Amino acid sequence: MGMPGHPGGTLRLPSRPQTPAPAPAAPEPAAALPGSPPPLDPAARKQAQLQFEREQQRASIIRRHQQTRDILALLRARWPALFTTPVPLAVGVVRAIRAELGEGSVPVAGLSRALHYWTNAPAYLTAIAAGEARRNLDGTEAGVPDEAQRRFAGETMGRHAAQRTTGPGSRPPRHPPPRAQADAVPPEASGAS
Repeated sequence: MGMPGHPGGTLRLPSRPQTPAPAPAAPEPAAALPGSPPPLDPAARKQAQLQFEREQQRASIIRRHQQTRDILALLRARWPALFTTPVPLAVGVVRAIRAELGEGSVPVAGLSRALHYWTNAPAYLTAIAAGEARRNLDGTEAGVPDEAQRRFAGETMGRHAAQRTTGPGSRPPRHPPPRAQADAVPPEASGAS
């Protein structure tokens, strides 16, 4: 039987007053150990952070390049006729490669990077521009590059050549600079003699 005046028939004891726990003391600056560098000022700390981020980015680029080399080595070992001497690949070859290797065996982004590298190599672009037959994974013919694909390969080779002559890091403009207004109107039309 429960106690009268208590819901549910249970006896509740008054709670103890809660005393707040003391706040943790702020850490005191550590005394410099003999031979340790002095604490960094904010500008030096920011510089160190930027340097760390650059090193992380560099390491990430190196890992991606190594992954690309590893995937290309795998493709060469599996399909030497396609990935030793560049021949135009069949349209949709990425799906065929993934199906042959099995889902998840090669990272999708890594495979895309490796194939982008391979299909932008000068020898591959030359094969496309020449109109050589495309090849399936088993080596059978899969048509030839159409005129637009051949033209695109030629333009890409031209851009690559221009980048090599202008130097690393500089790119030729995508669009020609706008012509001056005086050049747009022939002198005969403007009335100047």
